[in-house]
Amino acid sequence: MSAGVLKIRDPSFTVHRGDLRQVIDGFGASETYLGPVSDGVMDLLFDATTGIGLSLMRIGIASDGGTMGTWANVTKAVARGAKIIALPWTAAAAQKDNGDEFNGGHLLVPSYGAWSTTLAAFQAALIANTSGVTSLYALSVQSEPDWSAAYATMLYTDAELIAFLKVLGPKVAALSPRPLLVAPDTASWSGAWATVDAILADATAAPYLTRVAAHQYAGMSAPSGNWTGRRWMTEMSTFDAFDGSMVNGLVVAAQIHAALTTGNASAWIYWWMVRTGATDNQGLHDTTTPTKRLYVLGHWSKFVRPDFVRLGTTGTVSGVSTTAFTKTSTGDLVVVVVNANATAVTGALAFAGWSLSSVTPWVTDATRNLVAQTALPVSAGVVALTLPASSVTSFVGVGT
Repeated sequence: MSAGVLKIRDPSFTVHRGDLRQVIDGFGASETYLGPVSDGVMDLLFDATTGIGLSLMRIGIASDGGTMGTWANVTKAVARGAKIIALPWTAAAAQKDNGDEFNGGHLLVPSYGAWSTTLAAFQAALIANTSGVTSLYALSVQSEPDWSAAYATMLYTDAELIAFLKVLGPKVAALSPRPLLVAPDTASWSGAWATVDAILADATAAPYLTRVAAHQYAGMSAPSGNWTGRRWMTEMSTFDAFDGSMVNGLVVAAQIHAALTTGNASAWIYWWMVRTGATDNQGLHDTTTPTKRLYVLGHWSKFVRPDFVRLGTTGTVSGVSTTAFTKTSTGDLVVVVVNANATAVTGALAFAGWSLSSVTPWVTDATRNLVAQTALPVSAGVVALTLPASSVTSFVGVGT
């Protein structure tokens, strides 16, 4: 055994083909508040061949029914295969009880009709102001209805959210194509479940809810309550001093892993695609340079495409975490392995239920950014592997 390499017992992990978990809807990032993004950066973010292949773009709905970002960015993302999720931060000041688009405030009951019409009309506005966009994938009722701040925010109690959903739901249901309707998009996962259960307890409101969403700023909690559908993690970043290195990349890798395995999330969406003049970690791409967290996210987004299914894995190694996915119609396989250790780790990965001849590793570490390596042979369902220090590796196999 060479110095600086941690040797572990083989096989270190086993991927189980028959242990099907949640269906994946996609990975993405937010465009809210952003100006025009260059074609080169959009290629890096959304092109699945030359970039990291984000499949979701999250955009803001302004109080007047327009976009809180840039329509051209939407056109570019959709041209590269992305679907659009839209949500409001606030209604107009005159429609709220505090008379202000900032600092929280609640939607006035007499404004439910007008505001729901504005939200339901956003799909038409999206199509009219972009090129090649034919539908809105999902509409969220409100961003962080449990959070008031000195920027555009609006609050709902559970009772208010349910009452508004009864007004908005039929208008969205009447749209063609019909977007998914998402709630509650709370600031934390722990704050979501009581609201979701309250919606589900209302026989009129419950049928309109098609996805449950929350943000990961306070960590990831296990699913609770009565919701059995798909869950989306729709916003996450950190506000500490800018760090585009692998140190922060491994922090983001741990967040993604927790959302997928603890929260059983079907979607994972970073906050900003781009952070101009970056002083913190809110963006995947800083002013001139992509960060390591961008490439780390790509280990999932590039290979784990919409409609892949997460698989159960067994095996425990200190500092190493594993998520596995398959396309059930073909048997194609992706295993993402995070080595947070400061030393390399050698071991083996076993595949229960596949007839694979080889898998191709793609590596991000201190010196490489999502770089394909030489294919590794699979013998008797097991592949020997070496995980570089402080790295993320995707093992990609064509199934049978």
